[in-house]
Amino acid sequence: MKSTELIKPTVLDAPLAYRGDKSVIPNKATGSNGASIEEGFPSITSLPISQGGLPPERADFNGLFYLSTDQKVYLQNGGVITFSEDVSNAIGGYPKGAVLDYIDSFGNYSKVLSLIEDNTYNFVTNPNYIDDSHWKILLSESLMLTSKITNCILEAPNGVATYSGSTVTLKQGLKVLIPDGRNADGTLKNIEYTINADISGELAVSNPAIPMITIFNTVSVEARSADNIYYGLDINKQSILENHDCIYYATDTNYWYYYDTDTSQVKTAPFVPVAIYYKTTGENITSLTPFKTFRAVDYNDTEFMAHQASPSGKYIDLSLKASDDPDGYIAPADGWFVVNKNGNAGQYLSMAGTTSQVQYMIYSSSNNTITALSVPVSKGEKAIIGYTLTGTTNRFRFIYAQGATHD
Repeated sequence: MKSTELIKPTVLDAPLAYRGDKSVIPNKATGSNGASIEEGFPSITSLPISQGGLPPERADFNGLFYLSTDQKVYLQNGGVITFSEDVSNAIGGYPKGAVLDYIDSFGNYSKVLSLIEDNTYNFVTNPNYIDDSHWKILLSESLMLTSKITNCILEAPNGVATYSGSTVTLKQGLKVLIPDGRNADGTLKNIEYTINADISGELAVSNPAIPMITIFNTVSVEARSADNIYYGLDINKQSILENHDCIYYATDTNYWYYYDTDTSQVKTAPFVPVAIYYKTTGENITSLTPFKTFRAVDYNDTEFMAHQASPSGKYIDLSLKASDDPDGYIAPADGWFVVNKNGNAGQYLSMAGTTSQVQYMIYSSSNNTITALSVPVSKGEKAIIGYTLTGTTNRFRFIYAQGATHD
């Protein structure tokens, strides 16, 4: 058979006879002319009336039609087949090898496999039964994705990290992907690790620095200066590690490396970065920004994607150059240049993105009034700002887009 020869099933709006009069079909034989799951229509319904036969009931036909199509409609409309106490009680527990759907409290979807016969352990009400003894995850969204992503936070139900003084605390439940090489087919291999209890570490590295989770013999938190974290190809790691006190992530091998001074060897290290903090030597940490939890973008989630382009609360203040300075201003990320300046009637303010060709101009309507303007730009794009306004520059800043921050 060819794929083009497959017959597409008819779409049913509802189970057959859903508004008709119908019998509830029992499991066991009725001992009469009534239909049952066990017998269907009993043999007495096939005998002539003259020989003691009894005709089948119309309501039984409707009941059987309904029974044979209600699950089809449920599945057709996207119903999830997960653990059901009703099913479990009816069949004495799910058999070994049964595969059911599971959606956890975070909305993550998985297929789970029964590992025992007569399995009555309800993983919906008690997810602890997904323990590789009663049930195990067979396939999940995270498993499907983790061969394509690495070096990231998967879940942070209690937040990523907090700080007090010079101590950073990683929060219980934090789940991360730690690079661990590549699979035979070239896809990314990772260690999926969840912190079972809060873990704290006093970090002495001055700003800016990156707290890292490490899992050598025990899990711990340590810090690396942001200037001493390198990324590149495996071929370049040796010379960089030998000449710098640093760690190095090789994108082609999917490993973090460090230089072991005791053995003079380059070794792999189970690291994953989770945040960035600022502190000065001998002082306390002044700020800590956790990295965002990984989220696979759903192209149907247009509201989320549109929100990523909107202005955030993160910005940097800039100095306004002379009008139409040819060097302009280079956007450090996706975001917005914003100018707020005083001027007199007839004076103007203009802004233009040189890549997008988006241009805006506004004239002051009266003397000694505030004129404000903004222009959206992409990372690396140059903005040219022109003006004849002669008053004070109240504000000139770059505002990061939501999608360009770690907040």
